Amino acid sequence: MEAKTILIVEDDDSIAGLIVETIHQETQHVALRATDAVHAQKVIDLFIPNLLILDYNLPGMNGIELYDSIHALHDFVHIPAFIVTAHQTVCAEDAKKRCLPCLKKPFELEDFLNTIESLIE
Repeated sequence: MEAKTILIVEDDDSIAGLIVETIHQETQHVALRATDAVHAQKVIDLFIPNLLILDYNLPGMNGIELYDSIHALHDFVHIPAFIVTAHQTVCAEDAKKRCLPCLKKPFELEDFLNTIESLIE
């Protein structure tokens, strides 16, 4: 399988660092990080990632709202995504409506990697 690009949108530096490092060590994929929705949209304007990993609790716009704004644009409707959150009950209904997997922090490494591989194929 060829390397794919994964955009992680996470405002917590330690969690983002762990996610990026895990992707670099455990997969052949390239991980990029944005700290908020505005930064993520600027990155997506430069290239189209193969997968989005979105924190639910982002400053200014939550992960579901960011997903909706990205997928509202025709060129980006095909990009798969999943949500990571410390408050799964808060976003579970919205994620389910969009068929978005939602992993509760802290998540199991195996579940995280399996979710990436199932969505990025």
